[in-house]
Order: sequence, then C-alpha cells, then structure tokens
Amino acid sequence: MVQPPASSAYLRDHINQLIQEATTLERNEPKKPSFPENPVEAYTQQILDWLSSLPESQQKQAYTMNTIIKLSNLKGIYIDSPSPQKIAPALRKAGFRQIRSWKKIDRNIRLWVWESNKP
Repeated sequence: MVQPPASSAYLRDHINQLIQEATTLERNEPKKPSFPENPVEAYTQQILDWLSSLPESQQKQAYTMNTIIKLSNLKGIYIDSPSPQKIAPALRKAGFRQIRSWKKIDRNIRLWVWESNKP
C-alpha cells in the first residue's frame, strides 16, 4: 500500500482556508438583485439622460417608441428589447405625451413628444 503524498495535508488546509474566505465574503456583501426593483424608474432615468444629451431642436422632435428604445439604449430585464408596458409609463414620467399622426404616409402611427415645460 502506497502512502498518499505529504502535500494532501497542505491541500486540505488550503481548501479549508478558501471555504472560510468565501463564507466571510458572502456575509459581508449585500445581495443585489440582478435587475432593478422598479424598471420604470431605471428606464425613466436612462431616457432623461439620453434626452439631456440631445440639442434642443431634436428634443422637440416626435419619436416612435422603437426609436426611443434604440437611441437611448434601453435593454429589457430578461430579453434584449424592453417591454412596451414598462416603457410607456417611463416616457410619461419623463415628460413625454403620446400623439397620433393621421398622415397617410405615417399610417396612423403613435408618436411621443417631449414637453419641456410642463405646467
């Protein structure tokens, strides 16, 4: 019968030390959710950040929801594109209002216009 190498005791001590370090790190770090608690708030902040980077002439322009999602780099919680159900309240909270274009070329599309001075 062959004796195990002497390094196995060192390995055991090293493994125990790593386990101890891991448990202390888990206790010290608060667990963060993988997604924000309120995605509407996060989307609103991202939209306002994007809007503040635009010149005034572009701020007054009407945008579709898909255009706003692409230009402000909004990402969904579980998939790449965010839910319109979460984006619409975020747009309203950011100061946008919804209008509809009745032009024949626009095909009755919904547009969002930012109102800079809300009463």
